[in-house]
Amino acid sequence: MKEISNKLIILLGISIASFVFFYLYQFSIPYEDASILFSYAENLANTGIISYFPNGSPAEGATDFLFMIMISILFKLGIPTYFGTILLNFFGALLAIFAFKKLFPKQNWLFLLSTILFLILPQMIAGLLGYGTIFYAGITITLVVFFIQKKTRLFFLFCLLHFLIRPIEGFVAISFCFFYLFKTKSDLSSNQTYKQSFIYFLSPIIVFWIWRTYYFGHLFPLPYYIKTNFEKWLFVFNKDAIYFQYKLLVPFSISLALLLVSSFVFKPKPSLDFLGICFSLIILPILMYSTADLDMNFALRYQTLPFLGVLILGLFCLKESTIFLFLFLITFSIPLIKLSTDQWLRAREFNWNNMYFVGQEIYKSNNGEGRLATTESGILPWQTKMTSIDLWGLNSPNLAQKLPSTEELIAFDPDIIVIHPRNDDIKFLEKHMTEKVARKNWENMTLVAFQYASDTSKYSAFLVPYDLRSYDSNYKHPWFSQILNSRYGIASFSNRKDLFFIKKEFEHYSKTIKILEHYGSTTYKQL
Repeated sequence: MKEISNKLIILLGISIASFVFFYLYQFSIPYEDASILFSYAENLANTGIISYFPNGSPAEGATDFLFMIMISILFKLGIPTYFGTILLNFFGALLAIFAFKKLFPKQNWLFLLSTILFLILPQMIAGLLGYGTIFYAGITITLVVFFIQKKTRLFFLFCLLHFLIRPIEGFVAISFCFFYLFKTKSDLSSNQTYKQSFIYFLSPIIVFWIWRTYYFGHLFPLPYYIKTNFEKWLFVFNKDAIYFQYKLLVPFSISLALLLVSSFVFKPKPSLDFLGICFSLIILPILMYSTADLDMNFALRYQTLPFLGVLILGLFCLKESTIFLFLFLITFSIPLIKLSTDQWLRAREFNWNNMYFVGQEIYKSNNGEGRLATTESGILPWQTKMTSIDLWGLNSPNLAQKLPSTEELIAFDPDIIVIHPRNDDIKFLEKHMTEKVARKNWENMTLVAFQYASDTSKYSAFLVPYDLRSYDSNYKHPWFSQILNSRYGIASFSNRKDLFFIKKEFEHYSKTIKILEHYGSTTYKQL
């Protein structure tokens, strides 16, 4: 009877995960930044080069390295890149479910609670829209289980996987390794543990880092240089990032307080398991992301590890006290559900992204021919397959630490230039058009591109709606979005418009103009 109960609970978790990824996926399109990885995966599969556009130079804009490699392998086998992310994230969800079962082998109710809470994390929505968050989360939870259970070889192997999936967060795996070596120092097999850490973790990451530095020509992935380009507080920190994470922690303050109290109430001193998980999954990632620009933090994907840390510690450390556990579940679940609901509504808004459909049609018309300079570095380069430069520098190494110059734009000679002014403020570009700029920020980057395109008669300019609903009243919402629209009033659409400059000598000029007109464009009158 107990075995049947276990199987039913596991089946329930798998069913929920299947619904999230294979049903809701049908009504979604990839998020802007998530689709950057798709370009790299497809180009690797087709050309053997990890590049931003087909046959381009090596670039490292896809920070989820191993995830990108796996998507590329699936694409080579005939599985579309977006659906490949769904498959891998579903596998990550399954991995997490079975890891929770290992963590709570005799407590079905705790296993069920952990599975449900995991499947309603806001990061689940990021996984649904193309990011590797749930695959990464599954690897992380399994790593923690092997850390607790002292399965040495498997622990170091999963540390390696964790590191390779997202090298930019590699300090987390390294931190876990230090805690593990300290935790096992009194074991008779401690010498063997040190050897295995070198064989299965340390030596592979040294080889990997040397290879990637040589292959890409940069010590760190390109997004690192972008996300650390801000006015620093105390030489390191980003005040906005600190404030954001502080605001995020406030709703969970009671849950966190319960964790701290429990670590001292139930044991004379905090265990190494508690300290290792708390520091590696909560404190260290929060410190790391307090030194970065948290732009494009869709569905709180940068906070995946702290959410997992609080979830695991809450259930694992408080299971000895029914009262503490009940209070934790209440104080953790209520703000979690609100956060996830807010992120889901935001995700639904992205489903009407006009650029997704414009990019598809441009590719059908020109078969990837031509040159694209864009501030929208994900959807458009992926869909159009054109030779591209990312004006912000996430994927173009020469622009990672500086603004594009007029000389570089002249040399590249783009056929299409796409500009998205921050806060949709095209008037900012018009007002400051004649100014010289130096500091790298989004406003100045768009201004440089606008000046280049406007100072010549080579281009025709168009304002293209970002939101399908702003001009297409016949577009049908999925049934559940219709319910949300009627009950919660989220039917309002974005008034954002992007600037498209099309070179008049572009071989596919006329066809491109017709595509833009079909998707609601209007002529932009330049100064």
